[in-house]
Amino acid sequence: MIEFSDGETVDTDGKLRVEKGPEGYYVVGDGIFMSFDREIDAQAYLYDIESKNIFCYWKMFRSPVTRKKVRDAEEREQREKLIS
Repeated sequence: MIEFSDGETVDTDGKLRVEKGPEGYYVVGDGIFMSFDREIDAQAYLYDIESKNIFCYWKMFRSPVTRKKVRDAEEREQREKLIS
């Protein structure tokens, strides 16, 4: 949960999603909070995360379990590159 100085809160738990806020749009969920001016940009970013077009490195800092998953995924990707 993120709380801003004006008292507004954003719940970063749960499934990744786009939410409209007073100052734009946010991609939130799975511990992520990213701000965008336009909904289309937020939707595109969400799509990139879900389709693995981009890799969210900040997830490495969330928990030991998540850090291990990230390391395992990186190692798998490196092995696949070596094989092909």
